[in-house]
Amino acid sequence: MFDTLLFFLPLCLVVSLVYAATKHDGARTIVGEGLHLFVMTVAGLAGVAVVVYLICRFLQPTLWL
Repeated sequence: MFDTLLFFLPLCLVVSLVYAATKHDGARTIVGEGLHLFVMTVAGLAGVAVVVYLICRFLQPTLWL
């Protein structure tokens, strides 16, 4: 599982930097906004992962019928 994160994090960083580069002109602004988008993306996906984990962990399978 941890190996998958090693591929996921650089991908999120590159996508964030490319998206920021399309919106801003200055290098400092691109890096700052790119890092901000990176943190927000990783935090959002981590939040979704926690919610899915909690649903799978505590929801009884008999309720799915």
